[in-house]
Amino acid sequence: MKLQKGVTLISLTVYIIAMVIVVSVVSMISTYYFTNITSNTSNLDALTQYTTFNRFFSKEIHKKEIEVIKNIEKDEKENSYLCLKHGEAQTQYSFIKANRGIYKDKVKICRDVESASFVYHSNEKTITITMKIGKEAEKTITYQVKTSYDKQENNEHEACIVIYEYRDTTGDGRYNTCTVTIKVKDGWHFNVTPSGWTRNGDKQMSKTFTNNANESFGCIYQAGLININVDRIGT
Repeated sequence: MKLQKGVTLISLTVYIIAMVIVVSVVSMISTYYFTNITSNTSNLDALTQYTTFNRFFSKEIHKKEIEVIKNIEKDEKENSYLCLKHGEAQTQYSFIKANRGIYKDKVKICRDVESASFVYHSNEKTITITMKIGKEAEKTITYQVKTSYDKQENNEHEACIVIYEYRDTTGDGRYNTCTVTIKVKDGWHFNVTPSGWTRNGDKQMSKTFTNNANESFGCIYQAGLININVDRIGT
């Protein structure tokens, strides 16, 4: 009888130890699993917020003749603002730190935003946006802006197409440079390359003119094109 009680006590002790080990292992696996689930959910949510913002902003910035009329990189409350104008319509993007959100006008399009800033570089015509969402690392995206001060005109002739690209490089609202690109059509070729012009292959050449007085470029174009001769291939 005493032997049976001893065996029963030993078996019970082994059983308890085994159960403690099993419970500990299951607890560790569960903790690891749910931690990963939480982390992946957080990463996915942050990616969703970045994608949502990019979808709204890319559509806005790719409109023709867009103009940046106001930009506050960061105010005393660490908020940031960017106001765009397209024709008569205006759209403002705002980061409000107290609400941890980015707004398009009055509509909240991103949440859980820890920090964000909008920076317009007038010389490069670019907008740099830096954002940190949740626990994710900070991301920076740069968008190219085609402002209302940039313009392109195409003139087509029998032998070539002439492209005029006007630019405001100083941000003062005036066209002060113009790049003239001439592309000859099939069956034609350039006879010579005039001084100051750059050849880009056999079918294209270009030259940039500067006009600080902001006068008409017409006379400059004519003077530049007089020295450019094209002939049919074989002549």
